[in-house]
Amino acid sequence: MIIYIKNYKGGVGKSTITKNLASGLEKSNLKTAIVTFDAQNDSLAMFGHDWEAGNGFKHFVKTKNDCSIHIRPNIHYYPLETDVFGSNMKNKIKDAFEYLKKTYQVILIDGAPAVDGVLDSVALEISNKIIVPIMLDKSSVNGLARFLETEAGQKVNLIAPNFYGGTKVNKAYFKALEEFTKDSSVTLLNPIKRTALEEELSEKGKTIFETEDKRSFETRDRYIEMIEVIFND
Repeated sequence: MIIYIKNYKGGVGKSTITKNLASGLEKSNLKTAIVTFDAQNDSLAMFGHDWEAGNGFKHFVKTKNDCSIHIRPNIHYYPLETDVFGSNMKNKIKDAFEYLKKTYQVILIDGAPAVDGVLDSVALEISNKIIVPIMLDKSSVNGLARFLETEAGQKVNLIAPNFYGGTKVNKAYFKALEEFTKDSSVTLLNPIKRTALEEELSEKGKTIFETEDKRSFETRDRYIEMIEVIFND
């Protein structure tokens, strides 16, 4: 299964959700690959790993020579050395993902805030499901509504409100999303609250599943719900 964590806006928590979702999948004994489309490789740093620029996903696409970083017993990470891919590489990118599917049960694509790039267009085509992290504000909700109306938007499986602060504005937009999705096939996840713990964990290279801090319990439940939706839908 290929899951694309996508939002054209930056700062909505794509890398954080990728990190924690991968960790939750590992707890479910699923062999997982993370392929980042963000050349900053932020989600790798959140796992406590540094990467000195070298061969990354583009090299893998060209050669099929493995360049992954083994970051957890059942999680491999494919860093990205550059996001410059020509349109002539589309078929090679697709072939690379077919190759990965032979090894991994789940492939998570950590999307970048880019529009209409080659990597994005391929991910929209090959992904089985799309998860959209979202802030509960006007521009984010309007952007989501436009995306859901597109052909690719039909693959959206789950909307994950993130960095929830419980403000009146947050609550109003969540209610609006509930109305918008209630008769659709899209699942609206209960909001993931903004907490200091998540920042602390990322600084330590840990995930929400790698702590017994009681502040983690509610957030962990959100990711367990996310996994249930992905595999039961």
